[in-house]
Amino acid sequence: MTIDRIFIACYVGDVRLTRACVASIRRWYPKIRITLIKDYSQGSFSTRDLCRRWEVDELVTGRTNYGWSLSKLEPLFLKEQARCFIMDSDIVFLGPVLDALGRCDADFIVSGYPAHEVSSEEILKHYLDIEKLKVLDPEFQPPPFYFNAGHLVATTGVFSRSDLSHIIDWSGVIPYVRDPKTYCCADQGVLNYFLHQQAGKGRITLESIDFAQWPKTPRARGLRFAESLSHGGIPFMLHWAGLRKPFLRDMIRHDIIEFFENEYYRGVRFGGAIKLARAASYAWTSYRIKLVVGTKIKLGQSIGPRWVAQLKRFFRAATGE
Repeated sequence: MTIDRIFIACYVGDVRLTRACVASIRRWYPKIRITLIKDYSQGSFSTRDLCRRWEVDELVTGRTNYGWSLSKLEPLFLKEQARCFIMDSDIVFLGPVLDALGRCDADFIVSGYPAHEVSSEEILKHYLDIEKLKVLDPEFQPPPFYFNAGHLVATTGVFSRSDLSHIIDWSGVIPYVRDPKTYCCADQGVLNYFLHQQAGKGRITLESIDFAQWPKTPRARGLRFAESLSHGGIPFMLHWAGLRKPFLRDMIRHDIIEFFENEYYRGVRFGGAIKLARAASYAWTSYRIKLVVGTKIKLGQSIGPRWVAQLKRFFRAATGE
Protein backbone atom coordinates (compact mmCIF):
# COMPACT_ATOMS: atom_id res chain seq x y z
CA MET A 1 0.00 0.00 0.00
CA THR A 2 1.37 3.38 -1.01
CA ILE A 3 2.48 5.83 1.67
CA ASP A 4 0.93 9.10 0.58
CA ARG A 5 2.15 11.60 3.15
CA ILE A 6 4.95 12.24 5.65
CA PHE A 7 4.37 14.08 8.93
CA ILE A 8 7.40 15.59 10.70
CA ALA A 9 7.11 16.76 14.31
CA CYS A 10 9.24 19.80 15.06
CA TYR A 11 9.78 22.60 17.58
CA VAL A 12 12.16 25.53 17.98
CA GLY A 13 14.81 23.27 19.50
CA ASP A 14 15.17 21.02 16.46
CA VAL A 15 14.14 23.08 13.45
CA ARG A 16 17.72 23.04 12.11
CA LEU A 17 17.48 19.25 11.97
CA THR A 18 14.06 19.52 10.32
CA ARG A 19 15.64 21.25 7.33
CA ALA A 20 18.20 18.48 6.86
CA CYS A 21 15.44 15.91 7.33
CA VAL A 22 13.30 17.45 4.58
CA ALA A 23 16.28 17.68 2.21
CA SER A 24 16.97 13.97 2.72
CA ILE A 25 13.35 13.05 1.97
CA ARG A 26 13.21 15.22 -1.14
CA ARG A 27 16.34 13.57 -2.54
CA TRP A 28 14.46 10.27 -2.81
CA TYR A 29 10.85 11.45 -2.94
CA PRO A 30 10.59 14.78 -4.80
CA LYS A 31 6.78 14.82 -4.95
CA ILE A 32 5.51 13.16 -1.77
CA ARG A 33 3.45 15.43 0.48
CA ILE A 34 5.37 16.57 3.57
CA THR A 35 3.51 18.15 6.49
CA LEU A 36 5.04 19.73 9.59
CA ILE A 37 3.44 19.33 13.02
CA LYS A 38 4.73 22.43 14.81
CA ASP A 39 4.93 22.66 18.59
CA TYR A 40 5.30 26.18 20.02
CA SER A 41 5.55 25.15 23.68
CA GLN A 42 9.24 26.17 23.78
CA GLY A 43 8.86 29.27 21.62
CA SER A 44 7.69 30.33 18.18
CA PHE A 45 9.73 29.73 15.03
CA SER A 46 9.40 30.22 11.31
CA THR A 47 9.37 27.53 8.63
CA ARG A 48 8.44 29.79 5.73
CA ASP A 49 11.59 28.86 3.82
CA LEU A 50 10.75 25.16 4.18
CA CYS A 51 7.19 25.59 3.03
CA ARG A 52 8.01 27.87 0.11
CA ARG A 53 11.10 26.26 -1.41
CA TRP A 54 10.57 22.61 -0.52
CA GLU A 55 6.80 22.33 -1.03
CA VAL A 56 6.01 21.59 2.59
CA ASP A 57 2.79 22.41 4.42
CA GLU A 58 1.72 22.60 8.07
CA LEU A 59 -0.90 20.65 9.98
CA VAL A 60 -3.58 22.86 11.51
CA THR A 61 -5.12 21.25 14.59
CA GLY A 62 -6.35 24.18 16.67
CA ARG A 63 -3.58 23.51 19.19
CA THR A 64 -0.13 25.12 19.24
CA ASN A 65 1.42 23.59 22.38
CA TYR A 66 2.07 19.88 22.82
CA GLY A 67 5.01 19.52 25.17
CA TRP A 68 7.16 16.51 24.44
CA SER A 69 6.28 14.07 21.63
CA LEU A 70 2.50 13.98 21.83
CA SER A 71 2.19 16.09 18.67
CA LYS A 72 3.04 12.94 16.68
CA LEU A 73 -0.30 11.44 17.66
CA GLU A 74 -2.27 14.16 15.85
CA PRO A 75 -2.24 12.53 12.37
CA LEU A 76 -3.96 9.46 13.82
CA PHE A 77 -7.07 11.52 14.49
CA LEU A 78 -7.56 12.80 10.93
CA LYS A 79 -10.97 11.76 9.61
CA GLU A 80 -9.89 10.50 6.21
CA GLN A 81 -8.30 7.05 6.08
CA ALA A 82 -4.86 7.11 4.45
CA ARG A 83 -1.39 5.62 4.78
CA CYS A 84 1.25 7.98 6.18
CA PHE A 85 4.68 8.05 7.77
CA ILE A 86 5.09 9.90 11.09
CA MET A 87 8.57 10.90 12.26
CA ASP A 88 10.78 13.03 14.46
CA SER A 89 13.01 15.74 12.98
CA ASP A 90 16.33 14.16 14.00
CA ILE A 91 16.13 11.60 11.19
CA VAL A 92 17.47 11.43 7.64
CA PHE A 93 16.52 9.08 4.82
CA LEU A 94 19.59 7.31 3.41
CA GLY A 95 17.63 5.94 0.47
CA PRO A 96 14.12 5.09 -0.80
CA VAL A 97 13.08 3.41 2.46
CA LEU A 98 9.36 3.99 1.88
CA ASP A 99 9.38 1.70 -1.16
CA ALA A 100 9.97 -1.38 0.98
CA LEU A 101 7.52 -0.23 3.64
CA GLY A 102 4.86 0.26 0.98
CA ARG A 103 5.05 -3.43 0.11
CA CYS A 104 3.76 -4.32 3.59
CA ASP A 105 -0.02 -4.15 4.02
CA ALA A 106 -0.10 -3.80 7.82
CA ASP A 107 -2.03 -0.82 9.19
CA PHE A 108 0.94 0.15 11.36
CA ILE A 109 4.61 -0.64 10.75
CA VAL A 110 7.40 -0.04 13.26
CA SER A 111 11.09 -0.82 13.46
CA GLY A 112 11.12 -2.90 16.60
CA TYR A 113 13.44 -4.86 18.85
CA PRO A 114 12.46 -8.46 19.79
CA ALA A 115 11.40 -8.56 23.43
CA HIS A 116 14.06 -11.13 24.34
CA GLU A 117 16.76 -8.68 23.20
CA VAL A 118 15.53 -5.85 25.45
CA SER A 119 16.49 -5.98 29.12
CA SER A 120 13.87 -5.51 31.82
CA GLU A 121 15.68 -2.31 32.86
CA GLU A 122 15.44 -0.89 29.32
CA ILE A 123 11.76 -1.82 29.08
CA LEU A 124 11.01 -0.01 32.32
CA LYS A 125 13.11 3.03 31.37
CA HIS A 126 12.10 3.50 27.74
CA TYR A 127 8.79 1.73 27.19
CA LEU A 128 6.39 0.33 29.78
CA ASP A 129 5.98 -0.78 33.36
CA ILE A 130 4.66 -4.25 32.59
CA GLU A 131 3.90 -5.07 36.23
CA LYS A 132 1.64 -2.02 36.57
CA LEU A 133 -0.08 -2.85 33.30
CA LYS A 134 -0.92 -6.32 34.58
CA VAL A 135 -3.02 -4.58 37.21
CA LEU A 136 -4.46 -1.84 34.97
CA ASP A 137 -5.22 -4.17 32.06
CA PRO A 138 -5.19 -7.86 33.10
CA GLU A 139 -5.88 -8.96 29.51
CA PHE A 140 -2.80 -7.21 28.11
CA GLN A 141 0.00 -9.57 27.11
CA PRO A 142 3.67 -8.45 27.15
CA PRO A 143 4.44 -7.48 23.55
CA PRO A 144 6.69 -9.58 21.30
CA PHE A 145 8.72 -6.48 20.39
CA TYR A 146 9.32 -2.91 21.52
CA PHE A 147 9.85 0.06 19.22
CA ASN A 148 10.98 3.66 19.04
CA ALA A 149 7.92 5.82 18.34
CA GLY A 150 9.91 8.45 16.44
CA HIS A 151 9.38 6.70 13.11
CA LEU A 152 6.40 4.61 12.07
CA VAL A 153 3.96 3.94 9.28
CA ALA A 154 0.40 4.65 10.40
CA THR A 155 -3.12 4.53 9.02
CA THR A 156 -5.16 7.64 9.74
CA GLY A 157 -8.89 7.65 10.37
CA VAL A 158 -8.86 4.51 12.52
CA PHE A 159 -8.72 6.06 15.98
CA SER A 160 -10.22 9.11 17.62
CA ARG A 161 -8.83 11.22 20.44
CA SER A 162 -11.30 9.61 22.83
CA ASP A 163 -9.69 6.19 22.25
CA LEU A 164 -6.67 7.49 24.16
CA SER A 165 -8.39 9.75 26.68
CA HIS A 166 -7.96 7.20 29.48
CA ILE A 167 -4.18 7.46 28.96
CA ILE A 168 -3.75 11.09 27.89
CA ASP A 169 -5.42 14.19 29.31
CA TRP A 170 -6.20 16.44 26.34
CA SER A 171 -8.08 19.12 28.25
CA GLY A 172 -5.28 21.49 29.24
CA VAL A 173 -3.10 23.92 27.33
CA ILE A 174 -0.53 21.13 26.97
CA PRO A 175 -1.70 17.49 26.85
CA TYR A 176 0.02 15.07 29.21
CA VAL A 177 0.24 11.34 29.90
CA ARG A 178 -1.82 10.63 33.00
CA ASP A 179 0.56 7.99 34.34
CA PRO A 180 4.06 8.67 32.96
CA LYS A 181 5.64 6.02 35.18
CA THR A 182 3.57 3.32 33.47
CA TYR A 183 3.79 4.67 29.92
CA CYS A 184 7.40 5.83 29.68
CA CYS A 185 8.83 8.44 27.30
CA ALA A 186 5.48 10.04 26.47
CA ASP A 187 4.10 8.82 23.12
CA GLN A 188 6.61 5.97 23.01
CA GLY A 189 5.15 4.23 26.05
CA VAL A 190 1.61 5.07 24.98
CA LEU A 191 2.03 3.59 21.50
CA ASN A 192 3.95 0.52 22.67
CA TYR A 193 0.95 -0.28 24.83
CA PHE A 194 -1.94 0.97 22.71
CA LEU A 195 -0.92 -0.42 19.30
CA HIS A 196 -0.09 -3.84 20.73
CA GLN A 197 -3.36 -3.83 22.66
CA GLN A 198 -5.40 -2.89 19.58
CA ALA A 199 -3.60 -5.46 17.45
CA GLY A 200 -4.36 -8.11 20.08
CA LYS A 201 -8.05 -7.21 19.85
CA GLY A 202 -7.96 -7.50 16.06
CA ARG A 203 -8.78 -3.83 15.45
CA ILE A 204 -5.53 -3.17 13.56
CA THR A 205 -2.61 -5.07 12.09
CA LEU A 206 0.88 -4.26 13.40
CA GLU A 207 4.21 -5.45 12.02
CA SER A 208 7.86 -4.80 12.77
CA ILE A 209 10.35 -4.33 9.92
CA ASP A 210 14.00 -3.36 10.28
CA PHE A 211 14.13 0.04 8.56
CA ALA A 212 15.81 2.38 11.09
CA GLN A 213 19.23 2.51 12.71
CA TRP A 214 20.68 4.35 15.69
CA PRO A 215 23.97 6.10 14.73
CA LYS A 216 25.79 4.42 17.62
CA THR A 217 25.39 0.93 16.14
CA PRO A 218 28.35 -0.73 14.38
CA ARG A 219 26.26 -0.94 11.21
CA ALA A 220 25.69 2.82 11.16
CA ARG A 221 29.27 3.68 12.11
CA GLY A 222 30.54 1.57 9.23
CA LEU A 223 28.26 3.00 6.56
CA ARG A 224 29.92 4.09 3.34
CA PHE A 225 27.40 6.83 2.87
CA ALA A 226 29.16 8.87 0.16
CA GLU A 227 29.63 5.76 -2.00
CA SER A 228 25.99 4.74 -1.59
CA LEU A 229 24.67 7.95 -3.12
CA SER A 230 25.79 6.96 -6.60
CA HIS A 231 24.18 3.51 -6.24
CA GLY A 232 20.63 4.48 -5.31
CA GLY A 233 21.20 5.00 -1.61
CA ILE A 234 20.58 2.64 1.30
CA PRO A 235 16.93 1.76 2.05
CA PHE A 236 16.81 2.72 5.70
CA MET A 237 17.05 5.78 7.90
CA LEU A 238 19.25 7.09 10.70
CA HIS A 239 17.62 8.41 13.85
CA TRP A 240 19.67 10.45 16.34
CA ALA A 241 17.25 9.69 19.19
CA GLY A 242 18.85 10.98 22.39
CA LEU A 243 22.04 11.88 20.51
CA ARG A 244 21.38 15.47 19.43
CA LYS A 245 23.97 18.11 20.23
CA PRO A 246 23.99 21.92 19.99
CA PHE A 247 26.69 21.65 17.31
CA LEU A 248 26.29 19.14 14.48
CA ARG A 249 30.00 18.44 14.40
CA ASP A 250 29.68 16.84 17.83
CA MET A 251 27.08 14.31 16.66
CA ILE A 252 27.91 10.74 15.67
CA ARG A 253 28.01 10.43 11.85
CA HIS A 254 27.75 14.20 11.58
CA ASP A 255 29.00 13.85 8.00
CA ILE A 256 25.62 12.46 6.97
CA ILE A 257 23.41 15.08 8.55
CA GLU A 258 25.79 17.86 7.42
CA PHE A 259 25.58 16.54 3.85
CA PHE A 260 21.82 16.96 3.82
CA GLU A 261 22.01 20.36 5.50
CA ASN A 262 24.34 21.47 2.70
CA GLU A 263 21.85 20.04 0.20
CA TYR A 264 19.18 22.20 1.78
CA TYR A 265 21.16 25.42 1.20
CA ARG A 266 22.54 24.55 -2.22
CA GLY A 267 21.40 27.16 -4.71
CA VAL A 268 20.16 29.55 -2.01
CA ARG A 269 21.50 33.07 -2.33
CA PHE A 270 23.86 33.72 0.58
CA GLY A 271 23.09 30.15 1.67
CA GLY A 272 26.42 29.73 3.47
CA ALA A 273 25.91 32.85 5.58
CA ILE A 274 22.30 31.93 6.35
CA LYS A 275 23.37 28.44 7.43
CA LEU A 276 26.02 29.82 9.79
CA ALA A 277 23.60 32.31 11.33
CA ARG A 278 20.99 29.62 11.88
CA ALA A 279 23.61 27.26 13.31
CA ALA A 280 24.53 29.87 15.92
CA SER A 281 20.86 30.46 16.70
CA TYR A 282 20.26 26.72 17.03
CA ALA A 283 23.15 26.30 19.47
CA TRP A 284 21.94 29.21 21.57
CA THR A 285 18.38 27.86 21.56
CA SER A 286 19.60 24.42 22.65
CA TYR A 287 21.45 25.89 25.62
CA ARG A 288 18.54 28.20 26.45
CA ILE A 289 16.06 25.32 26.53
CA LYS A 290 18.42 23.29 28.69
CA LEU A 291 18.77 26.19 31.12
CA VAL A 292 15.10 27.16 31.20
CA VAL A 293 13.71 23.65 31.46
CA GLY A 294 16.34 22.70 34.03
CA THR A 295 15.35 25.71 36.12
CA LYS A 296 11.69 24.79 35.86
CA ILE A 297 12.50 21.32 37.14
CA LYS A 298 14.26 22.75 40.19
CA LEU A 299 11.44 25.19 40.89
CA GLY A 300 8.68 22.79 39.96
CA GLN A 301 8.56 20.75 43.14
CA SER A 302 5.63 22.86 44.32
CA ILE A 303 3.70 21.98 41.16
CA GLY A 304 3.53 18.30 42.00
CA PRO A 305 5.21 15.08 40.82
CA ARG A 306 3.12 14.75 37.65
CA TRP A 307 4.38 18.01 36.14
CA VAL A 308 7.93 17.47 37.38
CA ALA A 309 8.01 14.10 35.61
CA GLN A 310 6.77 15.70 32.38
CA LEU A 311 9.39 18.45 32.59
CA LYS A 312 12.19 15.99 33.20
CA ARG A 313 11.18 13.92 30.19
CA PHE A 314 10.99 16.99 27.96
CA PHE A 315 14.39 18.11 29.25
CA ARG A 316 16.00 14.82 28.23
CA ALA A 317 14.37 14.95 24.80
CA ALA A 318 15.30 18.58 24.17
CA THR A 319 18.93 18.23 25.13
CA GLY A 320 19.65 14.66 24.00
CA GLU A 321 20.87 13.66 27.45
